[in-house]
Amino acid sequence: MNRLVAIAILGWVAFPHAEAHAEPPDIAYIYPAGGQRGQTVPVRVGGYYFHGQADFEMLGAGVKFQPVIRRTETLWFEGPLIHQPLSQQGENYPKDHLNEITVAKEAELGQRLWRCWTSQGATRNMKFVIGDLPEVMEKEMAGRPIAHSLVLPVTANGRIFPREDVDVWTFSAKAGETIVCDAAANRFGSPLNIVLAIRDAAGHPVASNKFIRGGDPIHWFKVPRAGRYEVHIRDAKFWGLQNHIYRLTLKRGPHILHHFPLGARRGTTESVEITGPGLPPQKMSITFPNDQRDLYAVSIKNRGMINFAIGDFPEQVEPASAPVTLPVVFNGRISKPGETDIWKVQLLAKQKILLDLAAAQLGTPLDAVLTLSDANGKQLATNDDRSKGQPDPRLEFTAPSDGTYLVRIRDRFSSRGGPRFAYRLTLAGADQPNFAVTLPASFYNVARDPKGGLETNADEIAATEKRIAEIAEALKAVQAVKQTDRTAAGRIRELTTENRMAVQLVRKLKAEDAKRRPKFKVALNRTGGFKGEVRLNITGLPKQVAVRNLIFAAGVSVSDLEFIAPANTPIDVHQLEIEGVGKLDGKEFTRTAIGPDGTGPLLLGVVPTVPFKHQGIYRIITGLPGGTTFHRKYSIDRGGFNGSLTARLADKQIRHLQGVIDRVISISEGADQFAFPVQFPARIEVGRTSRVCLMLVGELTDFDGTKHKVSYTSRERNDQLISVAAEGLVAVQTKVDSFAATPGTEFTLPVVIRREPIVRLQAMRVELVFPAHVKGISVEPVELGPNETKVNLKVRLTDRIGPFNAPLKIRATTTTAPRHMAEKEIEFVAPSR
Repeated sequence: MNRLVAIAILGWVAFPHAEAHAEPPDIAYIYPAGGQRGQTVPVRVGGYYFHGQADFEMLGAGVKFQPVIRRTETLWFEGPLIHQPLSQQGENYPKDHLNEITVAKEAELGQRLWRCWTSQGATRNMKFVIGDLPEVMEKEMAGRPIAHSLVLPVTANGRIFPREDVDVWTFSAKAGETIVCDAAANRFGSPLNIVLAIRDAAGHPVASNKFIRGGDPIHWFKVPRAGRYEVHIRDAKFWGLQNHIYRLTLKRGPHILHHFPLGARRGTTESVEITGPGLPPQKMSITFPNDQRDLYAVSIKNRGMINFAIGDFPEQVEPASAPVTLPVVFNGRISKPGETDIWKVQLLAKQKILLDLAAAQLGTPLDAVLTLSDANGKQLATNDDRSKGQPDPRLEFTAPSDGTYLVRIRDRFSSRGGPRFAYRLTLAGADQPNFAVTLPASFYNVARDPKGGLETNADEIAATEKRIAEIAEALKAVQAVKQTDRTAAGRIRELTTENRMAVQLVRKLKAEDAKRRPKFKVALNRTGGFKGEVRLNITGLPKQVAVRNLIFAAGVSVSDLEFIAPANTPIDVHQLEIEGVGKLDGKEFTRTAIGPDGTGPLLLGVVPTVPFKHQGIYRIITGLPGGTTFHRKYSIDRGGFNGSLTARLADKQIRHLQGVIDRVISISEGADQFAFPVQFPARIEVGRTSRVCLMLVGELTDFDGTKHKVSYTSRERNDQLISVAAEGLVAVQTKVDSFAATPGTEFTLPVVIRREPIVRLQAMRVELVFPAHVKGISVEPVELGPNETKVNLKVRLTDRIGPFNAPLKIRATTTTAPRHMAEKEIEFVAPSR
């Protein structure tokens, strides 16, 4: 047999049916993203691939919640048409699920982490904010912004959705008052890049002072004259989606913007300087708790909240001139551009120290550069950023001799500085070897492996790699005789082709092995010259699950853990405590592994593989008219699953859907094919290539009798519905685009329907469609017969109508298949009062 053919057959025979991995759940938002102490807050949780419900958990004391959240109708606003190239980007479509968060009166202020999980795995953590002011929610509606009236002080919860949305909040203020507008989004993980503007009742901009905290704007101004004022909020790029959530706190000054020092020693009482609008520099005494927390939030009545770092070492506050011994924490600030702070520390020869500076991580704008020099100013060590994306510096240093050493701190840019450019620098001895264990994430999902983690492709990989080596030798031999052998050129082409196929096969086999055995990369941070072996102990594992690579060999700082869950492992989530155990100075010490958000336990999801999947044939449908429905045919590879299935649009799409309508199609037991109707909207971007992805959902009954909903999503091009959009075959026309809407009246709205010949023989339903918040309109739909072109819609208005902040749509739809639909936007204008 030809070797090339043999390789091709090898690749086919080895994988007659490859089970798919479950589509993992994910979360996009909780809305609102916070609540007031002592209140119960209804929230919407945006989730992907929950399939109706999910388990929910909020970490920390002082909050209660429903442990299971269930799907509700998802609030959706289509917004403006997105054009290329933005329309060619991927977009995700989370579904809304309801919960209630009850916050205790004595709950600690600040942030809580929350997460979800399903039979398909666990999600990441996101943040929920606990405040102490009254809270209100935006009344979301389609169309141009309608101002929401507020009574200060208050925290207003809103979101910028859809794209180009602008939210407007109004309030009354007296002349001479200081008003603070504190908008938060990035601080709790929202992607919204807030632009905040303040205007008076006439719409004129009001001059304000500006401050950035955690990437979010804080504005304040002194009221020039009594009256109504507006706060406008939008995205910097006029973007906006379901997850573009914000919290806007409006209050009358004074308001704390920054404080110094940034922290204190555990169990002490310290004098803290606070400053901000309406608040001249002043000091207040704060007592810090003597417990294990590293951050402490303090609420100052009517002035805002302050976050402090808490440590265990003696503290020094600038200015300080005398040399100090270790351990110590230096508190300082680069109070003017170009300034360099200098601290003196007394060290012994060969003494190892660790210098760890915190500024950006505590919310200050300082981009610190840390330098260590001897008493004569000779530079011995320096650091700018400790790692990518983390601008705070960190240094390990060994003193060459006894003496005084100088620690210098400056901003990376000499043009920057001010009272806000504060820092905390911790210096501690690193003579004692030590280590810390860091997890890459707070969760990890492991698919069950029916073959127990064995490298099932090892033999095929070895055989193919052996053949690749043989091909290389054969090519050398043929290359040597190509000048004299007329058949050499053909042989070279054959061998080259065979080599390419073999290399591709090896990549495929290794990729499939890697997918079944993904790596969980755990980091070991070694300090004080520690180079010894560290062993990881894991508690909370289900008894069936094994973990490989639990030992960091001497000098190794990374271990790729492999979790092996055999087929008899129950589908569930587990909280794992991971500890590193190593010998320091001959004694065994334990260090608890910590995740990137400071959480300790790892949430492990044991998830099933999905037996079924849908398969299509690659095809591009060109010239697909807007407003039509295309039925895409698929076959089903059931993989032994005979139950019923549903098909619908996937929650995560590789391209913006541009209004494609989701449908849920039921597939009966045992069916091996189906057709999915993809409904394209009337408003389209002509010439754009659409790539719609589907998912199949089914309920598995596991070996232990438990039932689990799982889904399969394909992003392969063969399985996409790929189409190029064209103009629709129906058009709606009116002589004018706006109509006077007088309360308590009736009028006739003439409409002309233009149809291509293929649609003229179909009857059509013509109706007026308007947003749910628009009240007081009554219009009976009218049927348009074959070949007819004109209809009159009779509009009746009650005495209370509107608001007309959004266009209405005249929609014409065929009453029989095939579906064709067209729309036209019109405006109703209420008379001025």
